[in-house]
Amino acid sequence: LNAFHESREFQDTTKDETGYGLGVLWTWRFAPRTASFLGTGWEHNAVGDGQQNDYWVSVIGLARVLTPDIGALISYRYYQNDADPGEQGFRENRFNVRVNVKF
Repeated sequence: LNAFHESREFQDTTKDETGYGLGVLWTWRFAPRTASFLGTGWEHNAVGDGQQNDYWVSVIGLARVLTPDIGALISYRYYQNDADPGEQGFRENRFNVRVNVKF
């Protein structure tokens, strides 16, 4: 579980930025070398020039250690930005497959 609040001040005072958000991630190691994860989060961001964004993210995945030096991950992520002004908003569906190798 996480929560945050941040404030940034720039030399151009019309660009000051404030952000805050919440998130949760649950991981379950259901086998000695395999774990699943499920998470969601929300962030609000406001810029001094009137722009505001609400970000929503959800993720689900599976990770496995194949050998001591090789791991693999597969996940799906949904990401949405509800922006003001509205033409700045977007939605993203991402399917991710990754292999990590240590040398």
